[in-house]
Amino acid sequence: MGTMILGYTIIALIVCLVVFVVLVNHNIIMKSDNWVRRFITNPLTYYSLKRIGSSLISIMLAVAITFVLLRSNKNFHAVFCTGWLDKFPNDAKDYTCNVYLSNLGLKEMYYNCDPTSESCEASFRDVPMIVQLLKYYYNILPFPKEVCMQLSYEVDEATNVGEWVCANKEWTLFDLGVSSAYRKGVAITKIVAQTMPVSFRWGIWAILLDTMLGYPLGIFMAKYKDRFIDKLGKAYIIVLDSIPGLVYYYVLLVFFSTVLHWKTIYNPDDPMTLLPPVLTTAFAGMTGTAYWVRRYMLNEFSSDYVKFARAKGLSENRILFIHILRNAIVPLSRSFVTSIIACLIGSFFIENIYNIGGFGGILISALNAEDYTMVQGLVVITAIISVVSYLISDISMAIADPRISFTADE
Repeated sequence: MGTMILGYTIIALIVCLVVFVVLVNHNIIMKSDNWVRRFITNPLTYYSLKRIGSSLISIMLAVAITFVLLRSNKNFHAVFCTGWLDKFPNDAKDYTCNVYLSNLGLKEMYYNCDPTSESCEASFRDVPMIVQLLKYYYNILPFPKEVCMQLSYEVDEATNVGEWVCANKEWTLFDLGVSSAYRKGVAITKIVAQTMPVSFRWGIWAILLDTMLGYPLGIFMAKYKDRFIDKLGKAYIIVLDSIPGLVYYYVLLVFFSTVLHWKTIYNPDDPMTLLPPVLTTAFAGMTGTAYWVRRYMLNEFSSDYVKFARAKGLSENRILFIHILRNAIVPLSRSFVTSIIACLIGSFFIENIYNIGGFGGILISALNAEDYTMVQGLVVITAIISVVSYLISDISMAIADPRISFTADE
């Protein structure tokens, strides 16, 4: 109860902070000039706080929509008890399933008689959806809480009565529940903590290689427009864009395995097995990077400051690499930051083709197993990563580019 009060207190403080910032910026309170007012009314600060607020609202809406859609399925409760109850007697299946659902917070136990009476039997009823949603919001609040990481069913040999108990408790920031089918009884945060670093390990190398290949290609395509390197680069971009991604992945898989004789099954103990997935992703991603670098740089060629630099007698290389490239890269910084954070999510196709046990494939596996708790948790994580990546990229771009205006009247 104490941690729940703390959680909702944090929510109330955040709401009060948002209201305070809005009131100060509209000159309703704190009209005197001081450092607090100057900090809050700073255009960049106010913009950042508004983006953080809208991001939190987006995450809460994504959680609520997924929460309601999953629970609108008529078989939502039934899938939690499918399969594993077959070993129980028929008269004990319903009770055991209801006890399990009550441990998940989906049902609650109550008595219509005296609980101390031997003839009194417990009854179960569904927990209201709004109560479940509020509790879920509390569970995903990022502050320390003791969470059950492993549920197990133990049977008392003397009475032959079983019950669900928590086999392992740990302190963690998030509580996304436990898997009901994919890895039954295991905490979702534990599954994510095991798979997400694997996706990030190969993903970050793919992004770095994509950047190191795509940016130089785009620069030289812009510098030598309509010449051989530009035509070759455009042909490469058109060919890759016209081929379905899955076909391209398997063509490279065959090339790596039969022509180069590389190992194409990922092995965490063999760094060389990272090469096929990294190269496959980088070669596909560099087309988009090169295309946009070329486009932004060609747009800058016609700018007034370029004409002025040429009139001053500056060399073409100095104009290109010192002036044009610096301004052309600013819009691309947004996608670069987003791509780095997106490495945590991984890729479903790449990880399945090269047998990488990362984060990318577990959502499909959870859907196939009808593990709704797992699906809900993965949607929350994906939504948080996506919203946070765009938030950081927007703010970093606003800081990097002084030409961006934060107010409507500027």
